[in-house]
Amino acid sequence: MSAVHGKHTVVTVATKDISAHCKTSSYEGSADVHDTTGYGKKAKTKSGGLLDGKFTCGGTYDSSETTGPRAAIKPLLARR
Repeated sequence: MSAVHGKHTVVTVATKDISAHCKTSSYEGSADVHDTTGYGKKAKTKSGGLLDGKFTCGGTYDSSETTGPRAAIKPLLARR
């Protein structure tokens, strides 16, 4: 079994590097599949669709910092 690590992983939010605050990260990719079978076919045919994905990261969140995750994320949140 091989070992995998993220020693050189870089996490950026709106071009701000928050890697020093991240301890975990994961990415799950997926894609739509469309059935393109028409009349008269004897086997199903399929075509690839739109790609999708989900990224998560976890770590230290220091709300008092002016250069950490809070400073990078807060301006991106919708205000009501």
